[in-house]
Amino acid sequence: MAAAKYNFEEAINTFFIESKELLNDMENGLLDLEKDVSSREPIPAIFRAMHTIKGSAGMFGFADIGDFSHVVEDMLDDIRNDVIPVVPDMIGLLLNCRDHILKMLNFFDANRTGKIDAALKNESAGLINQLNAYMFKTEKKNSENVKDIDKEESLSDIKVINECWHISLRFSKNVFKNGLDPQSFISYLGQMGKIVKIKTITDLIPSMDEMDPEFCYLGFEISFMGYTSKEKIEEVFEFIREDCKIRILPPGSNLAEYVKLIEELSEKPRYLGEILIEIGSLTKKELEEALKLQETLAKEKNIKRIGEVVIDEQMVSKPVVEAAVNKQATIKKAEENIKKSMRIDTSKLDDLVNLVGELVISAANVGQVVNNIGDSALNKTFSQMSRLISEVREKFMNIRMVQIGESFKRFERIVRDISIEKGKKVDLILNGGETELDKTIIEKVNDPLMHLVRNAVDHGIDLPEERILKGKPDVGRVILNAYQEAGNVVIEIKDDGNGLNKEKILSKALQKGMITPEKVPLITDNDLFNFIFSPGFSTADKVTDISGRGVGMDVVKKNIESLRGFVTLQSKEGKGTSVRIYLPLTLAIIDGFLIKAGALFCVLPLAMVSECANISKSKKELITYENGDFINLRGEIVPFIRIRDFFNEQGDIPEMENIVVVNYADKKVGFVVDEALGEFQTVVKPLGRIFKKVEWISGATILVGGEVGLILDVPKLVQYLQAIEVKKAS
Repeated sequence: MAAAKYNFEEAINTFFIESKELLNDMENGLLDLEKDVSSREPIPAIFRAMHTIKGSAGMFGFADIGDFSHVVEDMLDDIRNDVIPVVPDMIGLLLNCRDHILKMLNFFDANRTGKIDAALKNESAGLINQLNAYMFKTEKKNSENVKDIDKEESLSDIKVINECWHISLRFSKNVFKNGLDPQSFISYLGQMGKIVKIKTITDLIPSMDEMDPEFCYLGFEISFMGYTSKEKIEEVFEFIREDCKIRILPPGSNLAEYVKLIEELSEKPRYLGEILIEIGSLTKKELEEALKLQETLAKEKNIKRIGEVVIDEQMVSKPVVEAAVNKQATIKKAEENIKKSMRIDTSKLDDLVNLVGELVISAANVGQVVNNIGDSALNKTFSQMSRLISEVREKFMNIRMVQIGESFKRFERIVRDISIEKGKKVDLILNGGETELDKTIIEKVNDPLMHLVRNAVDHGIDLPEERILKGKPDVGRVILNAYQEAGNVVIEIKDDGNGLNKEKILSKALQKGMITPEKVPLITDNDLFNFIFSPGFSTADKVTDISGRGVGMDVVKKNIESLRGFVTLQSKEGKGTSVRIYLPLTLAIIDGFLIKAGALFCVLPLAMVSECANISKSKKELITYENGDFINLRGEIVPFIRIRDFFNEQGDIPEMENIVVVNYADKKVGFVVDEALGEFQTVVKPLGRIFKKVEWISGATILVGGEVGLILDVPKLVQYLQAIEVKKAS
């Protein structure tokens, strides 16, 4: 019993996860549709998302979600069938419906039983009224059309129907003997629409000598025009079914509609007959008849697929069957792809990565023992094991890597809503969505990105009339771009708006005492813009519901730095602003470069290391200024720090020192060390709470001999050395 309960809970959890994913797909589809309301491409995916949520909600007993989703689905079905035209206001309503379903999902996720609260119920009612307003207009229009048809008693002027149903009737000889009159059924069919043409088939009439007046020898080919379905037409001949062979083909213009319906079916496995029944091109009775015929043919060693049978018997046209076969192939391929993937709880994945990290450390310890023993066979075996461990590590790290594009897509809705609220026109341009980043980093960087994008639209982009006066297009642009650089991922948020007002920033900094008047001449643009990342700093003229309270940018910087990242800002007044976020690819295991100064071991991210060099005994290449130390590297002046002095390490300085040069955010800095020990696979261990306020260090690792190595926080050290360089230049 307990196992069954657990499985049901797991199924419900999957329902919530998948429903939220479908809502994201729906939102993306609606935003694409808003860009071009004449496009048909996004509509099937939007409809499928709502159809799936409605069905799943009903299955798990969430009636409130199912009932509301059903109304939304009805409207989407009308849109899909061109009953309702898409207008811009409709997109906003459907987005609100999507948000409301998300609220209900979150409510039931927290409260697995019961009904939605009064507020959600009222919101449902209000949205349903708005949905019905669109559908009522359409129903009214259609009812007026029906009245016109009745009045004119003719379908010849209806432009929607430009071709006819084709009905082929072949009555059995005994139909009269069974008390049935074919003419009465044809007359009843005429009441459903208009019989445009009827051709009597007389091929089976025998000679006068052989004719039996009680037998029926006639067949009919009928062209019928009417608003109906294949099943409704079949119902006309329900009582004569056993004494009649019926073939019903849809209007030629509707063949494309049947093909479209097939393409829009959900991706669940189906038999060919099921597909044809679902779209209405085949009835259940026709399928039963076709299956019996297929079985009979098989006994006669005439093997035919069901698709061939329904085509030969003129039950369904060939293009529709071909479309259904193609749909089957697509479903099969999608099913195979699903089998190749599975959902894994991220906590389980984290545990595995931690175990791989411990395995890397243990392998390094074993390697030291193997080297001490000096056995060649053992060395060879260990070398193979190390290679396998390295491959396992790479595989696990790749599992954690996900493309950033999905996170970028979420900001389309944010930009849309803010631009509408503020009366602005904004295009969001997304580039580099295929760039991969550790899933944990993506989750933690979403909030900082959200704040920067909102700022770009609210503060950065100017109003359309202001842009026109400045000679800009009335539509502003916000660009989100991601790319790899020197082993890191860079995320750029650019806008072509107002840019930052330097005078305002400087005035606010002076007002807050962040800078003294005498230092104003020495301040650079970089220093000036960095004030924005200070707590409580804001130059907004007024507070909005989005921004302007002086909170946010300091949190952005803090969150980025907590990920061992770095943020820079550039701006030109009247031209726009660009914010760059530099992030490591992963937080778990990195390729490091091991250095030593005194008794201290440190690790630098290998991807940032650009070169290593020996410092001559004379140390003539080293230059000391009043505000810092610099080295002349082949004519390039690079600031450096001595790790020994920086961390106050004691002991004798070696006669020959080394410098390790790193490149980060387009800045080169050097670290002078006693020894450069080379590459080292580094398992990152977080520092405890007691070390929380320790600067310059982002983590630790366990070395081969059991010593602790400190992972240097390169971004903060780069900032420190940049400050030295600025002072020297001034």
